[in-house]
Amino acid sequence: MKEHLSLTEPVEYILDCSKNATLQYVPILPLLSQLLNNGHIQDTILHNRRPCNVSSEYRSLHDGSFYKENCFLSGDELKLPLILYIDDFEICNPLGTSRKKHKVTGVYWVLAVIPATLRSTLSSIYLAILCKADDVKQYGYPKMLEPLLKDLKCLEDDGIFVPSLGKVVKGTVFAVAADNLGAHSIGGFIESFSSSHYCRFCTGKSSDIQEHEVRAGMFPLRTKSSHTLHVEAALLDTAEAHHCGVKRQCPISAKLSYFHATSGYPPDALHDLLEGIVPLELAQCLDVLIKKKYFSLLELNSSIRRFPYKWNDKLKTTHTPKEMSVQLRVIIEENNIRKLTLPSGIPNKVEDLVSEIIETFQIHGEFGLLYEDKDFGNQFFTLHSTSDLEDKGTVKLVRKDPLITLDLHPVDESGLSSTPSTLETHPVDDGEEYSSIADDVEPSNSQDTILLPESCRSAPWPVQFQVPTFSRDIELILAEANKSYHASGTHFQDASIKSAIMQDLAKAVFSYTAYPSSMQISSVAEALLEKFPCLKEPGTFAGMYGWQQRLKYKMHIFCAKLKSQKYTYPELEVNTLKRK
Repeated sequence: MKEHLSLTEPVEYILDCSKNATLQYVPILPLLSQLLNNGHIQDTILHNRRPCNVSSEYRSLHDGSFYKENCFLSGDELKLPLILYIDDFEICNPLGTSRKKHKVTGVYWVLAVIPATLRSTLSSIYLAILCKADDVKQYGYPKMLEPLLKDLKCLEDDGIFVPSLGKVVKGTVFAVAADNLGAHSIGGFIESFSSSHYCRFCTGKSSDIQEHEVRAGMFPLRTKSSHTLHVEAALLDTAEAHHCGVKRQCPISAKLSYFHATSGYPPDALHDLLEGIVPLELAQCLDVLIKKKYFSLLELNSSIRRFPYKWNDKLKTTHTPKEMSVQLRVIIEENNIRKLTLPSGIPNKVEDLVSEIIETFQIHGEFGLLYEDKDFGNQFFTLHSTSDLEDKGTVKLVRKDPLITLDLHPVDESGLSSTPSTLETHPVDDGEEYSSIADDVEPSNSQDTILLPESCRSAPWPVQFQVPTFSRDIELILAEANKSYHASGTHFQDASIKSAIMQDLAKAVFSYTAYPSSMQISSVAEALLEKFPCLKEPGTFAGMYGWQQRLKYKMHIFCAKLKSQKYTYPELEVNTLKRK
């Protein structure tokens, strides 16, 4: 076999003699020399290395910006760009008792200069290294890749002589294909994808990625210069687990001159797209189409089963979407508890679920929802996300406060108005009317008139609430807190400052209305947090739920203090009238 098939034998390298830890390496240089002496492979390489003439077209890796920016590979001379592939695999039953015991890490390589249709065939993929995964974890990738990187450095600096071409051909690693965990492990990035900086392409924080749309230009990309600084900082500060997501130097970048960690690890298309975003988006689209009755779930499943699959796909078991029917226990009133069946599953938005309940049970009015939380002894909590619900769960309808409009008219000096001011009320349900009169007050008859003085406000509620200017000290403190929040995500916690802020907000709100609605309270909280994001409260919806509740309570206290003062406000007295 050695004589007639030009066999390249593997070489055993010892990692640790005491523990009998070894790896097997198939030398890459003699194998490359044999391939380049093959006339067919040589012609394929020479024909495929020509870049596309039209700049707007992308036909091969030669047309990409990373390849064009690589001064070593993009020159006129023939160079060999290589793609490494690294992954773990089980040689025993992955579900049995030997799971992970015999797990092996494999390193493979392929010529990137041949057409993509040939790169995907098994005959074009060559083995470089086999090593136990436990040994890789213990001794690290630098030691495991040492024999391969030594040959690759020789290929990059000295090259190999090809007799049929009559010249020396050099090459280097252009990219390393691996799953996200493997790419981060080799590249020196943090392996935890729940950490603050889990992306190997940008330096965006996980909290910012959750709050903002992920699109081009939103987060700063990693560059060679910034990555070098991050590596140096991570090596100097050993107390920290990582610096901006970087733990150590990439062994391939450290050894090879024309490979870099910021551009050499392409995205994991299989896990990110085919097993990640694409199935999720398809499921969301199918859900919408089924709800809009373009087709039913039964029709979809029937079409999947009848599809004419070919070749290997025909032998595989076809998976059809499961029935998504969900039942919920709905408490409309204490003596009116109903069962709701959702054939298409629980809606994605709380508003859609409320609409479904209202439409199913023919209820009128505006409602919010509470849900039973099993972690707290089935106590009711405000429902902000339908992800908190499950099949056979319980929700409770809560009627929202009705809209109250107070029309004010100027009065003459005698205190009488030619056009008496009245409280307008809006019907909510079954002809009932609600006004700003307290529950313990009986509304006056249709001929009663409430007289209000000129001192009452007349400006309407603004379209965009303007946060008042606080005292100079508070403004300076909040400005510094905003800087700290943008830099490290630290939230402001000083209770005394928050109390002073609430007092100024209450005064500003009272200049428009003494009894703000829930929507108006929300607009105040949104305006405050938009101006001072450091005041957001983690763990609540949009970080403003606590501010909404405290502002409602503060307005009650503020109005109560005004009532007790020497100068009374008739608008406030309306809510304290008693039956004479």
